[in-house]
Amino acid sequence: MNLWERRETLDIQNSVAGYLIVAVKYRILNLLARQERTRKIEQNIRQNTPAANMGTLELLKFEDLKNWLETLVNTLPEKCQIVYRLREQGMSQREIAETLQISEKTVETHVTKALKTIRGGLKDFTAIFLTILP
Repeated sequence: MNLWERRETLDIQNSVAGYLIVAVKYRILNLLARQERTRKIEQNIRQNTPAANMGTLELLKFEDLKNWLETLVNTLPEKCQIVYRLREQGMSQREIAETLQISEKTVETHVTKALKTIRGGLKDFTAIFLTILP
C-alpha cells in the first residue's frame, strides 16, 4: 500500500524486483523492531512498577508519554525510523550498518537526527502536559 501511495515520487534506479525485496526487508525489520520495543516496555513496566502502586494518573501519564514517543518516532523518515528501532533493540552501529548494508557514518547520522527530533518533541510534550495538570 505504501508503495502505491508513493508511486509518483518513487525513483527506482535498479530493478523493480530488487527494490521490492529491500522495501519488504525494511517493513519486516520495522515491524519486528516495534514488536520487540513493545515487549520490552511491557516487561519493564511489570518489573519496575507494580500495578497496585501505580495510580491512575501516573498510568495515564505513562501511556500518554509512550504514545507521544511512538508518534515522534513515526514522524521520522523511514530509514531513520528503522535505524532508531534497531538501536532501541540494543544493536551497535556496526551491526545496524551491516544489517542494512549502509555505512556506520550513515547510521550515526540517522541516530543523531532521531534523537534530536525525539528530544525536541519530548520538550513539547512536557510543556503541554504541565499546562494541563491541576
